[in-house]
Amino acid sequence: MKQTFTLAIFLLLSSSAFSQTSGFTLSFEDTSVIHQVYYTDSILDPAGIWQIGKPNKPVFDSAYESTNATLTRLDSTLPPNTTASFTIKTSPTQYLYTSISFDQKFDFANAHGGAYVQYSTDSGSTWYNTAPVNGSGEETPSPPWINWAPEWHEYYPLDTLPGPIPYFTGTSNGWVHSTIFFPCYAVLKTTQFARLWYKFTVFTDSTQTSYHAGWMIDNINFQSGSGICSGINEINSSYLTINPNPVENAYTISLTDEANNEYTVSLLDLTGREMAYRNFTGREVTLRRDGLAAGSYIVKVSNTRTQDSFEKRVVFE
Repeated sequence: MKQTFTLAIFLLLSSSAFSQTSGFTLSFEDTSVIHQVYYTDSILDPAGIWQIGKPNKPVFDSAYESTNATLTRLDSTLPPNTTASFTIKTSPTQYLYTSISFDQKFDFANAHGGAYVQYSTDSGSTWYNTAPVNGSGEETPSPPWINWAPEWHEYYPLDTLPGPIPYFTGTSNGWVHSTIFFPCYAVLKTTQFARLWYKFTVFTDSTQTSYHAGWMIDNINFQSGSGICSGINEINSSYLTINPNPVENAYTISLTDEANNEYTVSLLDLTGREMAYRNFTGREVTLRRDGLAAGSYIVKVSNTRTQDSFEKRVVFE
């Protein structure tokens, strides 16, 4: 029997212990939805496309794990002229980094249907686009208190709708795992940042008339923590210059309005892991990329005497 569950509950992520990481996985097996975060209604999904239960149709015939998943209709095709969404709602505090990952299958008429994920920091009043992990997040429109947009770090969408909105289309090669990372330094000096919402949207146009299964998602995993964010309430990026940026090979880091002194410089990935480190004297140092993967990193320069620190984003092409 087809079952549809409309669920709503908030997962609150701890803000008191900045040195800790917390997480939770929404597996869709617990229909009492204790500690789960999932919501859809007649505005987000007027035709009741999103359902939770056991998949029972070609292409989508089983969940990733166990029995249940959330998908666009449990046992029938995704109809043309469809737009349907559900939201995932979390509550990180100011300086936490957070990520959301999930296992997915998709099957759409290429370029005539697809799926995308957006985020909101104002309880769903305004939705912003996530960005592929190529440095483009910095140019993605975002709220004034967000330094740069969340980025896809695993299996990100390659096609773009007007907006631009990165989206998935065509058919995936079985189950794929995707991660969207909201960088540690993205949330700056704000009390406005109350909740982080994600909206998962599926769409088709009028020409998708043949059988297509749509979108299926399982094991939505949330992670949050502080890592290198502890005690930092904004990025003092105006004190740092990185040239060139984006970087191909070597790059020079310069301090402005600071005296010659003893400094350390660390290169961190967006989870806070240290990728490079060195000491220098003066106000300028040159580093090499040394084979690091393309993507976004944080340059952190610290005064060894005063412990003042300055951070800025760098992109490796």
